[in-house]
Amino acid sequence: MLSGAQGFSNAGMSRALVCCVFFCSIAVLVYNGADALVFEKDHVLVQRQFWRLFTNQFFVLSPVEILTSLLLLYQFRMFERMMASAKFMVLVMLAYCVGVLTQLASLLLPTSGVVQYGPYPIIFAFGVMYVHTVPVLYRFRLCYVSFSDKWFVYALLLQLLFVSLPGSLLGALAGVVACTLYRSRTLSLGETELPGIALLMRCCAQLSGGGGGGERLQPVVAAAGGGVEPRRANPPAQVEQAIDPRNVEQLRSMGFSEEAARAALRRSNNDLLLATNLLLEPN
Repeated sequence: MLSGAQGFSNAGMSRALVCCVFFCSIAVLVYNGADALVFEKDHVLVQRQFWRLFTNQFFVLSPVEILTSLLLLYQFRMFERMMASAKFMVLVMLAYCVGVLTQLASLLLPTSGVVQYGPYPIIFAFGVMYVHTVPVLYRFRLCYVSFSDKWFVYALLLQLLFVSLPGSLLGALAGVVACTLYRSRTLSLGETELPGIALLMRCCAQLSGGGGGGERLQPVVAAAGGGVEPRRANPPAQVEQAIDPRNVEQLRSMGFSEEAARAALRRSNNDLLLATNLLLEPN
């Protein structure tokens, strides 16, 4: 699976989302808070507890769902690095709002009981993005069945899809609708940025002492006195070579510019997997 550097470097909103789902789910399991937060038709229609429309996307109710949801959210942090946090949060908020509207529409269904819970709209929205934007880098066969390097993410999504029917299915449908709207050229939501996110990320970076993402400095011994002074590291000489245009197109389909794609392929000696990781690295 391609996700770039380990951890949440350049993915602050993804870290907040993972922490929110994890701590809310643990709190609900430990303190048995599901009865007060889960979306149920009787509580909404009869008792007018409308907060359930907005709270039930922040937690899941079983250890298997917690593990699977967190693995997928952690994997999909790659999109925040590709899209930048402001654009990333547009899709997150769109999926959340479509999920709320899906719950409202489910009130009209003749079923009873719990209809939907968990961050499924957000997860499946990025799942659709994963299907359309992340290329297959290699394939392999197991027992005469062909698999790609994306099989693990697909398996996790399939598990979430059927883990808590019908709610998980409705949540997945909301995610598909949200991603379709986001990718629509008519609405042009893919170029929209959520206001304030860039400022928030800069403030968090300053508070944590993070750098500005500029060129790296390399300490060298001064000519006199033996002190240490920083100077800019000189990149190693690169041997010019032919770039495979198919690899360039695959990287461009992931949202990278042609110039950045060619530079990464040149550094990686036309290795598409290594070039993708280089582009996803925060530095």
